[in-house]
Amino acid sequence: MVCQLCREEKTLLKKSHIIPNFMYKGLYGQTHKLVEIDLASMKKVRTTFSGYYEKGILCARCDNELLSKYETYASAALYNQGKTSVGTNVTKDLMSGNDGLQYYSYTNLDYTKLKLFFLSILWRAHIAKQPFFSEVDLGRYAEKIRLMLLAGDPGKEDELETSLIQFEDDGSRPYGTLIEFRKLTDNNNTYYVFHMDSLMYNFNISPQNKESIFLKGLLRNNGTMDIAYISGQFGRGFFDSFVGKQIYMKNNVQR
Repeated sequence: MVCQLCREEKTLLKKSHIIPNFMYKGLYGQTHKLVEIDLASMKKVRTTFSGYYEKGILCARCDNELLSKYETYASAALYNQGKTSVGTNVTKDLMSGNDGLQYYSYTNLDYTKLKLFFLSILWRAHIAKQPFFSEVDLGRYAEKIRLMLLAGDPGKEDELETSLIQFEDDGSRPYGTLIEFRKLTDNNNTYYVFHMDSLMYNFNISPQNKESIFLKGLLRNNGTMDIAYISGQFGRGFFDSFVGKQIYMKNNVQR
């Protein structure tokens, strides 16, 4: 069978993850169940025991070597807790902007590795067949990203950007849950959003009319990235506008 990344005839893995395992940290409760919100019905929260995987999409080399090296770096550099990421020289500081909003300022990031890590998630979401990823259709950008991943080419900082937003856990929004990918369009700009635990991931694929979040919070080739930290009523309204629903959690979900 043909690997969807290298396009070579090889034996494919029976289990390739779409979202890396380390990103699920914080989503599992005492019962080790993963909480997911069904945006279509909004009637219930359903649970599953594992993350999202696909069979027969990648060969061992592409999955365990090529993409894995980007995941290993991202796990250490961006997802470690504390002011300095373990095993890297990445620093993280909570700052306040002139507009009064807070943000986490990261420095000393490896632009190439982290940018390709984000793109790998978006590309895998595109090739995935499960309903969770059904809105992701990259069109001609799918092939562009595939070639970038193969070549280790992150592209320019102002193309195919990823911007992250972190939300305060105030009990009224689904902190500690997973919300499916959504395709959003505005003024001929197309981007994708999904929510995991306290983080909202925003992926831009349009070269024009970009949303402000992709102008302010993108990963820059000088190794810096600002992740907005949003709280209170503003954070709740912002969250609802992106998922397209008003979500209010009266009680914490039992996981």
